Amino acid sequence: MIRVKKIGAAPGSLIHLGEKRVDQARLSLIAYGPDGVDEEASLAWEDCSARLDRRPVSWINLTGLHNVELIARIGADLGIHPLDLEDILNTGHRPKMAVGAGYTLLILKMLTFNAETLEMGQEQVSFLQLQNAVISFQEKEGDVFGALRDRIRAGSGRLRQRGTDYLLYALADSVVDSYLATLSDVSSVLAGLEEDFPQSDDREFARKLHSLRRCLSIVRSATWPLREVLDVWMDDENPIVAKESQPFLSDLRDHVLLSLDMVERLRSELTTLHELHLAEIGARTNEVMQVLTVMASLFIPLTFIVGIYGMNFENMPELKWTWGYPAVWLVMLATVVGLLLFFKRKKWF
Repeated sequence: MIRVKKIGAAPGSLIHLGEKRVDQARLSLIAYGPDGVDEEASLAWEDCSARLDRRPVSWINLTGLHNVELIARIGADLGIHPLDLEDILNTGHRPKMAVGAGYTLLILKMLTFNAETLEMGQEQVSFLQLQNAVISFQEKEGDVFGALRDRIRAGSGRLRQRGTDYLLYALADSVVDSYLATLSDVSSVLAGLEEDFPQSDDREFARKLHSLRRCLSIVRSATWPLREVLDVWMDDENPIVAKESQPFLSDLRDHVLLSLDMVERLRSELTTLHELHLAEIGARTNEVMQVLTVMASLFIPLTFIVGIYGMNFENMPELKWTWGYPAVWLVMLATVVGLLLFFKRKKWF
C-alpha cells in the first residue's frame, strides 16, 4: 500500500504514516571507541543525549516510529529539518539520502523473506549521521544488525577505530548484504519450482509464480534508488564522509549493482518459467482438443448414416432387406476402422 501524507497538511508536518508495530517506543545506546564499549537499553532521550560525548562514537537506536512527540524532540535538540523528520515518519518513503546542516539522513528498507508463504516483509529504517553519533529509527524489534553489534562489542576489525561515517557505511552494508541473502533464498525457491514444474498443480504453481514476482518487485523498489543514494553519498563535497571511507562506499555500490543484477536475472527466469507454464497448459489443452476432434470425426459419418436410415420414406429398399441391419453395422464399423487407420497414419494420435 502506498502511503501519502494527509491532504492539505503543511510541508514538514510530523505525522506518522504506517502501522504501529510496537506498543511502546524504546531507545538503546551503544557508545564505543578504541578503548571500550558502553551499552545501555531502555533509556530516555535526555539520558541518551547526555551520554553522546562520553565516547568518540555513539549509536542510538529508536524502535517505534509512532511516538511522534519523541521524534520531534530529538529533531529539535539536534537541529534536524522538519522535512527530513517528516520523511522519517513516512514508512512508505522511497530510499533516499539527504545532506543537511551538520547531519546526513539515509532512508533504507529492510526486507525479510518467508520461504514457506512466499511473502516479502519490509520495514523502513532511517539513519541520522551526526559528527559523533548515528541515530537509527526502526518500526519494530528485530533487524539485520546483530553481527555488527557483535563486532562492536568484540572490538574486531576497524569499526572501533573509525568515526560515524564508517558506522553508517557498516549499517547500510548490513542492509544491502541482507538483500543478497534474501535474493539467494528466492533463487532457491525458484529452483525448486523449476524442478517440480512438470508435476505441479496449475493453480498452485501460478500462485507461487505470482508471489515470487511480487517479492522481486519489492526487492527492486528497495534496491533501485540506492544508485542515486550512493551518488549523493560519494560526493566529494559531503562534509561528514572521510576520504578513507570512499573505497568502502565503492564496494557498497558494487553490492547494490550485484543485487540489481540478481533481481533482473531472477525476473527473467520467472518470465521464462511463466511462459513455459503457459505453453504446457496450451499443449495439454491441444491434446484434449485433439482427442475430442478425433472422437467427433468418428461419429460424424456414423451420424450421417443413421440420419439417412432414420428418414420415414416408404421407398427405401434397404429397410426390407434381410441382411440390411447387419450390413449397416458393417459399413459403420468399416468407416470407424478406416478413419482410425487414416488418423494413425497421419500421426494425429
